[in-house]
Amino acid sequence: RITQRALTLTCVINCLCRALSSSLPRYHHTGPVTAFYSLRESLAVLSEEGLENSWKRHQSAAEHFYAGLEKLGLKLFVKEKHARLPTVTTIVAPHGYDWKEVTSYIMKTHNLEISGGLGPSVGLVLRVGLMGCNSSKEKVDMVLAALKDALEHCHRSKV
Repeated sequence: RITQRALTLTCVINCLCRALSSSLPRYHHTGPVTAFYSLRESLAVLSEEGLENSWKRHQSAAEHFYAGLEKLGLKLFVKEKHARLPTVTTIVAPHGYDWKEVTSYIMKTHNLEISGGLGPSVGLVLRVGLMGCNSSKEKVDMVLAALKDALEHCHRSKV
């Protein structure tokens, strides 16, 4: 049984293949060769794992992350479970902490990049992306340990 998601991905891949093999005029400058190699490798990995398995792995890692964040006393920005993305998690910036200090500390001590909010959410949230090979229980545990360490070592305002 083919799901709608699998059918959509198949259509995207077919369109890409047709565009690459087309006799229409092409952009004559150097193309993004490494991006095409990356795309090919990503599709090979996805093909080997299977779409459904990949989606399940991402969802499982996300749920493990949500539970770990709750244990740390951190809150999710998106309250409704059905509205959350399993690949990018927005965490309410911990009260009393400077989000820039937290993300800088994690980068310096754990070599992990956690981003702040964008647009109207700047200063309000931290964003963590767990996708592809980073969407695993082991990687989630590594991010949770880094967040715990930052909360223990970064300055917390009493206000």
